[in-house]
Amino acid sequence: MRRMVLFDGLPATLFLDMVTKQELEDFTRKILRLFSPKIILEISDQLPPNGYIGKVQMVSDVVEGFAP
Repeated sequence: MRRMVLFDGLPATLFLDMVTKQELEDFTRKILRLFSPKIILEISDQLPPNGYIGKVQMVSDVVEGFAP
């Protein structure tokens, strides 16, 4: 049996000001529900220069507190 892990990221645009923290949190929880425990989250590409770094910590908190 092959073991697979999804290595994918949250779209970098979710870290821009035009997206609310709640939208990002909801998206993060959805991804975790769909693919946990076989996912490694990352920011697709990289955090945009005008991205909000506080959202990165928020995603970390969501992942840390996630229980499937």
